[in-house]
Parts: sequence; structure tokens; C-alpha cells
Amino acid sequence: MEGETEELFVKRVLNPFFANRGFFLIPSIIKTKSGGSRMRRTGGTVKLKKFLEEIRLLTRDSSASVITMMFDLQGLHNSFKGNCGNDVRCIERRLKERVEDTRFLPYLQLHEFEALLYSDVDVMNDYLGSIQRFRIPGVSPEEINMDNPPSKRIRDAYPQFSKLIDGVAIAESIGVERMRVSCPHFKVWIESIESLCSQ
Repeated sequence: MEGETEELFVKRVLNPFFANRGFFLIPSIIKTKSGGSRMRRTGGTVKLKKFLEEIRLLTRDSSASVITMMFDLQGLHNSFKGNCGNDVRCIERRLKERVEDTRFLPYLQLHEFEALLYSDVDVMNDYLGSIQRFRIPGVSPEEINMDNPPSKRIRDAYPQFSKLIDGVAIAESIGVERMRVSCPHFKVWIESIESLCSQ
């Protein structure tokens, strides 16, 4: 996981969804900051080399049916991108090739976690009590891009928005089913996890 928000999203949103199917996800935040002699689980920007070291440690767990990741494309370190630019599928294929474990399922959120909240703008508006409507006609949540990312749009309307507290609570209210209807890339990830866990 990239950080605390994604970790809490797994615990409060994805785990109840997968528990109904007999699967359980154990989130692990990539260690990015050093605190004296120890690494801290702070999340945030990580370079590809450090990411690969952490993932390869996880692949040693033979009891895991799937090893996946959830990082935002927005703010992703350039070392991940190579010749892919911002092509999410290209970056994910590149990661899959580097890890070389059939259980590894790379996932990059288009373009950031907050895009998932646009799966149901009525829930978002109800929760935030915002006068400004968040709906963007004709645009899927995953198409809200880095020029004016979802987090900026939300904070412009609701400056006190907390990704960790408000974001996860809204995601919990929306639920995985509505997210995967609105977000095709997210849907593929969820279905891929289901498929790997069912083998």
C-alpha cells in the first residue's frame, strides 16, 4: 500500500467486500522514511528500487494467494514509469515483469484515491454537506486527470477535507460494487483479485 489511507481503505472497504467471498487482505505500507536506525511505515513517494525490495520480501510468504499493490498514478515516482509515461497499463505490465511472481497483481489508481469517491457524487455531497455539486457530466471518475485532480476539486469545495478520515468514510458509504461500476480499471483489479484468490 502507498500510505495510511490505502491501508484503511483495505481494512474498512475492501476486506468486508472480500470477506463475503471468503478472502482476507492484509495491507502492508511500503516503508519510505528512515527514523534513526529503523524504517518507518509512513507511505508516500517511494522509488522503484525500494518498492521492488519490499514486494520481493512479500513474495516469500507462500501462504499468500495474491500479492497486490495500490498506488496513485498522481505523484508516482518517475523511476516506475520508464518509457511508459503516464500509461497505467504499461507501468503495471512493467512492474509485473520486474517482480516475476504469478501471484503479483500490480494496480495503479487512476489518477488518485479520491477518484473512487466520484463513483457516487450524491454520497460525497451528502457527507461533505457541500453546496457545490461534484458531478462532472460525461466523465468517468478515472478520467479526472492530473491537470485538475479529484483531491484538488474536493478541497476547492471543502477545504477541511481529510483523505484519511473523510475519504475512507465516503468510500465505505459508496462501497466496492458502485465503485467498480463507475471505474473500469478498478473493476479489473477487483475481479483479478477474486480470480487469483479462487484458484
